[in-house]
Amino acid sequence: MMASERAALINARAATALAKVLGMMSDNMQRAFLGQAMAYPESAFLEVVKECGIGHNAIMGALRDG
Repeated sequence: MMASERAALINARAATALAKVLGMMSDNMQRAFLGQAMAYPESAFLEVVKECGIGHNAIMGALRDG
């Protein structure tokens, strides 16, 4: 896989993670407005990074394993 293809893959993963996180944040904000407990704690946001493969080690591996 070429460097530009690896970069595109990383960008796609990051965009996916961003969409998930924004939805989670929106849910938390709505629940806060309603006086309810948060649906997603910090650990849930960190899990998105793992699920989408955009943690430091995953990115370094994707760039290196071309």
